[in-house]
Amino acid sequence: MASRKNEGGLGKTARSSTVFDREAGNRSSGHTCATCGKPIVIREHLPVMAMPGRKMVHYHRTCYQAA
Repeated sequence: MASRKNEGGLGKTARSSTVFDREAGNRSSGHTCATCGKPIVIREHLPVMAMPGRKMVHYHRTCYQAA
């Protein structure tokens, strides 16, 4: 057991999960920003519920904070 190397304190499953999560955050969410009209990457996606009609409106985090 002493020859087994522990990389970063994570097990094999956890290491592959964190790599997958990092890559998943860089994909497109399929939504466009209500303010600027550009496609939103999952990492920057901020869904907001608009009360008249209870519809979801999608923003970039920076666009929502600037408004």
